[in-house]
Amino acid sequence: MRWLLAAVLILLMGLDAQAGIIMRRAATCATPADACTGQDDSWIDIAAASARVWNSSLFVADATDTICSLTARLSETGTFPNNLIACIYTDDGVNDFPSTEVSCSTNTVGTAEIPASVGDVSFTGLSAAVTSGTKYHVVIHSTGAADAANFVSWYYENADCLADGENTARSADGISWVLIYGTAALEFQGYK
Repeated sequence: MRWLLAAVLILLMGLDAQAGIIMRRAATCATPADACTGQDDSWIDIAAASARVWNSSLFVADATDTICSLTARLSETGTFPNNLIACIYTDDGVNDFPSTEVSCSTNTVGTAEIPASVGDVSFTGLSAAVTSGTKYHVVIHSTGAADAANFVSWYYENADCLADGENTARSADGISWVLIYGTAALEFQGYK
């Protein structure tokens, strides 16, 4: 009987140890995944005007993964009065515009996290399953109204960062999108 109890305890401790390892790996979310990184050629403004409260950048998934966080190259002008949320969206299959939300960050980013000069800003808590070779969009949007004196800039790369083209778009409502640039990609780094 003692040997059975000892075996059960060993089994339970082994499962706990395995679960702990799995939890630590999942919580890390530090392996680079899809990205568009470059030289900060220029920027678009987020929430400087009502037509730019939502902004997106097309990317093609390099592998079948789950993106759990991302960073974006941002800077702040003035004191941004709102928060930002980052999401992954599917592609509409027609105009290379965002279609359906896959997952959004669970954290919001506000003025305290956004540098005055350009830097990488982290968005965490995503759970965006992406399929290799499929088009998606990184979408960053403001949680409040536009403010022409207090806004965020998202930097982009002019050179080809994506294998099959680049596309940045803007929206006032996250539903109707308008092309900003067909030859630039907003800078981000995804992690799995």
